Amino acid sequence: MKRRNSAVTATLVAAAFLLLGLVFGSGSFSRQIPPKPGQTKVVFFNVGDADSILILDGSGQNMLIDAGDNAHEDFLVDSIREFGVSRIDILVLTHPHEDHIGGADAVIGAFDIGTIYMPQVEKDSASFRDLLQAADDKKLLFTAAKSGMSFQLGENEFTILNPDENAQYSDMNDYSVVLSAQICGKHFYFMGDATDRIETQLLERGEVSACDVLKVGHHGSATSSSEEFLKTAAPAYAVVSCDSDGPSSKTENRLHVIGSKIYVTGIDGTVILTLSEDGIVVETEHE
Repeated sequence: MKRRNSAVTATLVAAAFLLLGLVFGSGSFSRQIPPKPGQTKVVFFNVGDADSILILDGSGQNMLIDAGDNAHEDFLVDSIREFGVSRIDILVLTHPHEDHIGGADAVIGAFDIGTIYMPQVEKDSASFRDLLQAADDKKLLFTAAKSGMSFQLGENEFTILNPDENAQYSDMNDYSVVLSAQICGKHFYFMGDATDRIETQLLERGEVSACDVLKVGHHGSATSSSEEFLKTAAPAYAVVSCDSDGPSSKTENRLHVIGSKIYVTGIDGTVILTLSEDGIVVETEHE
């Protein structure tokens, strides 16, 4: 009789732990753990059909590329805080569309902010006005992002490839700040919403080479990720920030052809890459 009771108890305990796992998620998803010295974490937040990427260096410095949309601003601020972040040393706002700057006013209000990089282009929108007001409230200035500029986050190096100074584009997406980065010895491209027009310019200038990680341009839209660009960049990992509909079939097929491991925030949830001298470890919220 005791054996049966023990078996029943063990079954109930196992079921309880399974339920906790379903409610709180897998313990392997260490979204709240900041990087150790010698590590850098790159966090692609699941903010719908929008962009926000947090880069946390083991030195204690932090960087945010884009701030999602208005609908996810509270989630974004809370998610950043979960890592123990109180200061964002570098804030890059790739271009002034709402799905990239919508949460920027909330981020600026919630955290100590260092340098803000943004292309020198304006948009007549409530989100853009809210951003300007939030920066003004804290007496923050913007640094005009231009190709050729570079900066560091810890030992990690970032170079701005786009926009060119004095560039004039009919499509606001083409003003997107495009970053090439060396993070723990791995090569990244962060494409913002740059279209295939910008990809072609970068190819013609010889500024595209094989990379380890690609933040796929424009949420996986067919207007970006040209065949030639993806063949040249040949990312081992490709992360698409978009909703559950996923990237366009054309973009997805091209990534499959070159053998990229594809992660989609709207499907996989928040994606975390932990980088160190040992390589890249990928965790997803919905593993």
